[in-house]
Amino acid sequence: MNNEVPLFGNSNPNTNNKEPKKIILTVVSIAVIILILVFAIKLASRPSSNGSGDGKISSKLMEKLDESFVVDNDIKNASNSQILGVSDQYLFYADSKGLYRVNKDGSGKVELDTGKISNINVYKGELYYSRTDITDDTRTNRNAKHQIIKMSFDGGKKKEIHTFECQRINSMLVVNDVILYRPIIFIPDGNTNDRGEATGSFETNYVAVSIDGKDDAKLSNDNYHSKFTLNYPYNQSELDSLLSIDYPNTVVKNSKYFINDTLYFDTQSIEQPKIIRIFSVSKANDVLNLIGEHIPDTESETPVSLYLNGFVYDGDFIYYILTERKAGQEKYDLYKIDLNSNNISFIENLYNSGGI
Repeated sequence: MNNEVPLFGNSNPNTNNKEPKKIILTVVSIAVIILILVFAIKLASRPSSNGSGDGKISSKLMEKLDESFVVDNDIKNASNSQILGVSDQYLFYADSKGLYRVNKDGSGKVELDTGKISNINVYKGELYYSRTDITDDTRTNRNAKHQIIKMSFDGGKKKEIHTFECQRINSMLVVNDVILYRPIIFIPDGNTNDRGEATGSFETNYVAVSIDGKDDAKLSNDNYHSKFTLNYPYNQSELDSLLSIDYPNTVVKNSKYFINDTLYFDTQSIEQPKIIRIFSVSKANDVLNLIGEHIPDTESETPVSLYLNGFVYDGDFIYYILTERKAGQEKYDLYKIDLNSNNISFIENLYNSGGI
């Protein structure tokens, strides 16, 4: 008599014993369940993407959104400049290749991240910003993964909080432990332009996400802007009226900052040379004060354009980056305004792509 017992019962394939198949199916089923559990755990642990699909806002997130907030310097800085931020000790800026930290005199440059960086926020002693990868794809009309990143000032504790597949993130504000941001999505229409690039339209979304990334929701236009709007001491028509006397051929640009009832802003000449001027004006007397100006190189054979990238304020100075573009190249120069003397000082060249 054969005392050997086959591992899965009867080894004879011609018998009617179905135990081997049952056991094999059981093992396979267990393996499938394990794979499903692993996938579910990974999915739950991933940062959420493209907001809440059902449009519902969690009670925790709603509570944060309903809280009033004080418009402090950090909020005004983040609302005013997308590529420059400031803390008590450092300046943070982004160029076409990454994110950097420097001392306020422009020294001690440290690379914190690589990629296309924008929407720099300083909030509760940490950095928040949007990021997307640098690629060789030069198409404008396309969507790509954009990340919302949080990190410490030394570049440590880097964490991806949220992602959104979009063409760009147009603005972002961190307040009340909530990140409010505005992704712009490209919607193709199935056609192409003369360059072979997809054509279509752009759709604006409004997103709120908790700073730990656990809660997120899409907001309405009104809900979003009720949190994001800043009330400046002067509106556009009032500034136009003040400028019309001595600077009639001038347009108000996008760099604005207010301290109490004093507004700092920049303008550009309509006619050549397109001079950048920086003014202040106070509700105390409504007198326009020219702080300084930047004049493009008029002797260059290649046209040169200048523009500011917004102001940031640290309690003593207003800092800004002057961008100069020439023949597809650009450079960033860091300046500061001494608010006691209203003098402008050049600090350091932060970036030069070459040829300028």
